[in-house]
Amino acid sequence: SEKIIRHALDLGINFFDTANGYSAQPPEEGEDILVVYFSNTGNTERIAQIIVDETGGTLWEIVPETPYTAADLNYSDSDCRANREQNDPDARPAIADEVENFEEYDRVFIGHPIWWGDAPRIVQTFLESYPFADKRVYTFSTSGSSSGNGAYNGLREGYPEINFAGNLHFTSSQLSSAQTRVADWLSEILSAEAA
Repeated sequence: SEKIIRHALDLGINFFDTANGYSAQPPEEGEDILVVYFSNTGNTERIAQIIVDETGGTLWEIVPETPYTAADLNYSDSDCRANREQNDPDARPAIADEVENFEEYDRVFIGHPIWWGDAPRIVQTFLESYPFADKRVYTFSTSGSSSGNGAYNGLREGYPEINFAGNLHFTSSQLSSAQTRVADWLSEILSAEAA
């Protein structure tokens, strides 16, 4: 996308400098980027939208076949749906729809909230529903105050066949700087991919 190319130029990467080995044409805007997210409060959705705005990627929401109610997400109730799912390693909540032409995407960004230190089980449903061979996967996560490292490492360990290439996490106090943090992260990603 134009913004990513601008970031690349800021980093000193010239896609058209054939003398230095950069002969790749810039991609059509967002042609190979899918930005997937699951969000209940809107925080993860906000980060997903920023990534789409920066990259021109395609936005796709993970919508549960059976939507979560407020009671389902009442974390103080040990028997609420979310608690039962997180406590059951085999739980795979159904997703209402499918990504069209998934095979056309080379880079997939997957966003989710942190539930009890992990990604919600529906993220695993998504990961198990598509072939990720030859795709580079980046995750982004949101939480009230906890870290996203445990969730990211859990996904990497649980799905070693998937090329997880990085994670960006936001606590609620970091959301005010989301635009800048996402732009910086995408610049780092582009720099690493160009290396």
